[in-house]
Amino acid sequence: MRLLHTAVFCAITGTALLAGDAYVGIEYGAAINTHKFEASGDIENTYYKDNDYKELKLKIGTGKDKKVKYQASFSVTSFDEGGFDEENEILYVLELEVIKGFSINKYLYPYIKAGIGIGTMKVSGYTNDDSINGTSLSLGVGMTYKINKKFNVNVGIDQAYRRWEDLNYAYIDISSIEVGTIKTVDKIIKPYVGLSYRY
Repeated sequence: MRLLHTAVFCAITGTALLAGDAYVGIEYGAAINTHKFEASGDIENTYYKDNDYKELKLKIGTGKDKKVKYQASFSVTSFDEGGFDEENEILYVLELEVIKGFSINKYLYPYIKAGIGIGTMKVSGYTNDDSINGTSLSLGVGMTYKINKKFNVNVGIDQAYRRWEDLNYAYIDISSIEVGTIKTVDKIIKPYVGLSYRY
């Protein structure tokens, strides 16, 4: 899955550079994240776990700050603790976003945005796979400050929802081995800061 993420990101990168008005940049975010687990099987209940994370994002896009921009990003996410096991593996995310900018003056450009993403992370102790994928939807607002014609700084906040694929686990019910399921969704609030360079 990580190889697919890399291939897609490289393809989008080439397309953006050819389209003109291209930019590249990085962002750092610190998210407030809550897992919601719904378990069925030997343990049937719903429980919540606060598990915040830090995210480093490499982004590339095309479009003008005061109009519509299209942006792709590849993120490396580190949770405070393990969500699905004790290993606390890294989450890798590929995201596509549409950003609508507005102009206050020649330096300040507020924006709104919407995005979709897909991520993957290694897990252990489950019967169906050694990794788990998650899809996300996000909405956000922010402000871009144009330092000069080449460099921009932006700050913003996103609200996101991530739905993980189901995980299966084995348990013994009297004399037979049965399979239970864990469904997981995340609710996320993520403030971030970024720096961009425009070609």
